[in-house]
Amino acid sequence: MIHFIIPLYNNGAILTECITRIDNFLKTNLHDEYEIILTDDGSTDDTFIIAQRYSGSKPRIKVMGYKNNKGRGYAIKFAGNVCNGNFIIYMDLDFPKTTELSRLMEMVALLGDSDVVIGSRFLSGSRIDRFPLRALISKIYRLLARLIFPELKVHDIDVGFKGFKTSCFKEVNLCSKIDGWAWDLEFLAIARAKDKVIKEFPIDWKEKYSGYSSAVNIFKDSFEQLLGMINIRLRSLNKFQKSSII
Repeated sequence: MIHFIIPLYNNGAILTECITRIDNFLKTNLHDEYEIILTDDGSTDDTFIIAQRYSGSKPRIKVMGYKNNKGRGYAIKFAGNVCNGNFIIYMDLDFPKTTELSRLMEMVALLGDSDVVIGSRFLSGSRIDRFPLRALISKIYRLLARLIFPELKVHDIDVGFKGFKTSCFKEVNLCSKIDGWAWDLEFLAIARAKDKVIKEFPIDWKEKYSGYSSAVNIFKDSFEQLLGMINIRLRSLNKFQKSSII
């Protein structure tokens, strides 16, 4: 069983289109059992209602959620805790618009020999089309991460496309204390400290599609990530003591 986790936040406008494309692709190309878990992170629009209606006649699609917005990291952990199959893959809802769906099959194949697999936008062979301000802030973040976490050796920390062996996902998150955007960095730092095998492979990434929108508040969330970075570095000195699981 492969679990595909998609966190949602005020995505009602594109939900049906994107999930239909993902589900149809998996039905045609994936020979393993799978489920798609839609996790509503306290949306204030009708995202949760749309997701429930859409999933009603589709047994492979499960909908979860909670009332208050808690962050992408929390949404992924919340869904991951009920997964018992071999692998977990999470992606942003607009994945079919930003990346070729065939990358899902590459990730599944790579998970056989790796604990964590990252679809990277910043490897040789990657092609990206980003908004200039987002590209600049991302570059600064990656430079800081390389300086503060030289042992990490990951090119694309916060991309919304990662896969995990389920056992690794659950083990690492026992030490997780971050629920927001910095969860990706925290997870990778803990995984590296535990000597997990982390693999990256190049993907294309196109943000400039018609109707693009993002839940990211560039300045507020960038500051949150900076504080998270400092918190993670300090906690790494104590070997990431276990936290309470969701």
